[in-house]
Amino acid sequence: MIDLLKSRGGTWGTEQNVIAVLVRDHGWNERRARSAITTALATDQRLQRGKGGTIKFSGSDVAIYADVARCLEDYWGPRRGLRNCRARDCHEAVGAKGSGKWVYPDAVLLADPRRRDSKTDPLEIHAIEVEHRAGFSIQSVYQAYEQGRGANYSWVFFVGEERPGEEWWDRIVRAATELGVGLVAMERPHVIGSWTEIHAAKRRKVVEPGHRDLLLRATGLTLEELEQRLKRA
Repeated sequence: MIDLLKSRGGTWGTEQNVIAVLVRDHGWNERRARSAITTALATDQRLQRGKGGTIKFSGSDVAIYADVARCLEDYWGPRRGLRNCRARDCHEAVGAKGSGKWVYPDAVLLADPRRRDSKTDPLEIHAIEVEHRAGFSIQSVYQAYEQGRGANYSWVFFVGEERPGEEWWDRIVRAATELGVGLVAMERPHVIGSWTEIHAAKRRKVVEPGHRDLLLRATGLTLEELEQRLKRA
């Protein structure tokens, strides 16, 4: 059943809708379908009940990026004291073709810090690399640093948990610390309560205009979005 959910990604609908699909398209009887859903919910952390009794699968690319963007804007940013948060899933952006590798962050969060110097300061940019469990490595840190040069902060949000004392993990933390890249572990990407901030990103003191221009092209952001002051507190 997990393979079927992977093929569809994201939210499947209510449990009854899932049962109907399994019965109609795959020849299962209702009892077998209901039993499979109950077992999957109890044993696979990627499968969860969402609002209104929907069945959500967070193991596909599409689901992870969308869930991370939603949690960034609704929970993670505000809980850090950030204001006017606006997240964007940009993992499929293609605005900087020909600029080479490590140009596109998977998501960006635009936000005001707790305090800004003046009302005319542009929104700050958090550039975020999102990694599946199998894709997370020390390379993720260097990639996040490079593609976030035009942002105020660079982050890696990865599916997994910290592993202190293991050499590979210690190397990742050391690289992130030296480069100022933040690390956030996500047990379940769509559940903010399962996120753990391991290392906070360091704010870039200076963002060079050329790097900012490349980031804007890569993500599709505009200067108008950064400088938008309407409804900003």
